Amino acid sequence: MAASAVLTKQTPEDFLKQIVSTRYGSIQLFCPDNKFSHWFNHESLKLIPEYLNSENNYYYTPNGFKNQIRSNAQVSVLNAFFADFDAEKQGYTVDQAYYYLIKSLDDFNLPQPTAVVNSGHGLHLYWSIDTVLVNSPIVRLLWQKVENTIIAKINSSSDIKADPQATSPAQLLRLPMTNNCKRDKVPVSIVEWNHNKYSLAFFQDELLPKRPRLKHRPKMSITVKAKARKTRLTKSSLDVARASDIETLVQLRHGEVEGKRELILFLYANHVAQFAEDYQDKVLNLNQQFKRPLTKREIDRKVLKYAKAHYYKLKNTTFIEWLDITTEEQHQLTTVISLTVKRERDKQRKHRRTAAKKQARDTKIQALYAEGLNKSEIAKRMHVSRPTVIKVLKS
Repeated sequence: MAASAVLTKQTPEDFLKQIVSTRYGSIQLFCPDNKFSHWFNHESLKLIPEYLNSENNYYYTPNGFKNQIRSNAQVSVLNAFFADFDAEKQGYTVDQAYYYLIKSLDDFNLPQPTAVVNSGHGLHLYWSIDTVLVNSPIVRLLWQKVENTIIAKINSSSDIKADPQATSPAQLLRLPMTNNCKRDKVPVSIVEWNHNKYSLAFFQDELLPKRPRLKHRPKMSITVKAKARKTRLTKSSLDVARASDIETLVQLRHGEVEGKRELILFLYANHVAQFAEDYQDKVLNLNQQFKRPLTKREIDRKVLKYAKAHYYKLKNTTFIEWLDITTEEQHQLTTVISLTVKRERDKQRKHRRTAAKKQARDTKIQALYAEGLNKSEIAKRMHVSRPTVIKVLKS
């Protein structure tokens, strides 16, 4: 497996310029051997070779960050999808893994990668995409869904598995044209470069399941009945309850949702579309409750573009974090609540049930006494102690 003549002369800077965009964020160079870390933007990218030597391991972030903080929440620009294969740990040589994976991509229903990198003891596959600015968590959520789908498609059919833990938008990968020095010094090199560039929309359309058409079902209003609260919510009732909670949240904030408008409408559309054919109209109606509504064009471009085709399963913690829902607000909601509020609510519910049972018992004891039964007879019939009967009758 030999690299082409063009690629052998490349530097780390050349590779990064073709894979990553640093105009809207910085990438991190990290050396775990000495805990060295440095950030590079568009202007300083050319300085990377000055920080490298042949004796250490070097990693970088394919995606860019704001504020020079490497965390998922700080990702500001998305540049590529990737898959990390530790071939030798799975009993394959790098050559065997390369030929097997490239030959099998059609079977995985995946496009040809932009680049294949020999990481020393495995492979990294890259699918470069047109630069995507992360102006909302919605974009990062969509990227993560596509990334997870790529890895799942590979691992469901391939004998050589991709690392399912190496799927974060803040992932570090080995920097090409450096060395893998974990066991012995092995070059990290580019073994294939196809110049393919895709779009996020392409992967969204090709890989993600389409939102199923609604089956005919009784019309459901966005109101959770008291009976529904007593039993575990079904998927349909959960969607109804979450949509209702979002409406309640907007009302609690009196439409003052600046900075959260796209997120609120996205989350609302995600759930309303599960039970309402006219979900787009409902989204527009909710938008009108904002102090500063979005335009229809903004809703189409920033909300419905992501919500109309796919269903996203989100945890309550994600809702609370994205929308900054306070504990006081959670007390007014049905399902979008933290574990702490849930436990508090369960404790109150248990207390009310216990009090109701005690009240019913006491009423029955008093009724039996009025019928002429003595205290011992009442205690035997009610399966309580005689002192309990005496206490109830005295109260």
